[in-house]
Amino acid sequence: MREAIVAKLKEELAQPITTERQVVYILVELRKLLDSRERDARFESLKFYCDWAMHTKMDRSTARNFISSVDALFSASPNITQEENDRLGQLLYLESFRNQLRALLLSEGLSDRICESAEWLNFLDCYSRVIEDCPLVYQNRGDSATAVEQMIFEKRVSTAVSQRISWAEARSFPIRWTVRFRNGGLAHFDLSESGTLPGSTLTVESPLSG
Repeated sequence: MREAIVAKLKEELAQPITTERQVVYILVELRKLLDSRERDARFESLKFYCDWAMHTKMDRSTARNFISSVDALFSASPNITQEENDRLGQLLYLESFRNQLRALLLSEGLSDRICESAEWLNFLDCYSRVIEDCPLVYQNRGDSATAVEQMIFEKRVSTAVSQRISWAEARSFPIRWTVRFRNGGLAHFDLSESGTLPGSTLTVESPLSG
């Protein structure tokens, strides 16, 4: 089965990436490969973006791993430590997505051409249209170990004149998280266009504790 997946990917990757359909197909096939590497933490960012293209709900291992970091980020303090920056950055930043995609393709003997400059921007352009109207939602199903009740990821409209320029210079999509806590607290987190957590905007609309 693995050989068949690789063969399909090889055929698709030989074509210019110009449509949303191609991006979804590639990510679906890559996610099948990643399923056999479920314990491999090297591909968390790639898994996250694959899942966002295919699902509207977070309920896989990637979500569980991610929630623990976000829970600590919001419920402990709005001051971002370097460790938290690195942990979340490895998941969300486009550079991590790109590097992990390249690593997986090369490990399977496939072309990594889509990770090169112009091709990568075409890929991102198509990907952004896939997830544009598809917020990714995590809903707590009774896990008392986390303070997070619900979390929504959605793509914000870029304020840049050219989204392509913005993506080329930044390491992240403009992403907003809406986080609802079990105690009724509510917060929004807008990821910085610079691609780092320091400089991002945290808006607390109601208390996180008390």
